[in-house]
Amino acid sequence: MRDIRAGMIALAVLFATPGLAGESLGQWLSQNSQKVKRYLLSLKTSDLGRRLRGIRLTNGEQALEGHVFLSARYLPEYKARVFVFREPDGKTPVAWVWVEQGGKAMPLPSCEPDKSRPDWFVWSGAVISGDSYTFSEVQPGGDVVITHCLGETLGDGLPVGKH
Repeated sequence: MRDIRAGMIALAVLFATPGLAGESLGQWLSQNSQKVKRYLLSLKTSDLGRRLRGIRLTNGEQALEGHVFLSARYLPEYKARVFVFREPDGKTPVAWVWVEQGGKAMPLPSCEPDKSRPDWFVWSGAVISGDSYTFSEVQPGGDVVITHCLGETLGDGLPVGKH
């Protein structure tokens, strides 16, 4: 009986996830990825080095809040947008990446998983919901991918000595 109750509680928590009520994860990601892309494209050169207020997602979360904007790049060979930030901890670099529709799938750099971090660090990245991004490439026309595995492709443009 205890196992059944625990399972029912787990299902209730799953279906009560803020921002997902009545919509699929795919719908949520699509809607919020578009919001995040517009926000990232609105960042200006004058925002470099500044701590961001972020963008409110449909579930009330404030994405990118407290992140420091380090660089923005367009990689024409993939039609990819790459935005690099320092996380609020002041130490960890992170890239928010997407490939535009009609672009070429862009390989994600790999890195050693940091077991002290959330589960999605085991993979190359995550989507903005925090779910693991399990593809080895950022797909054209897809959602924003967040990765801590910067490599040379994504990490170029980071201030010297700040890796």
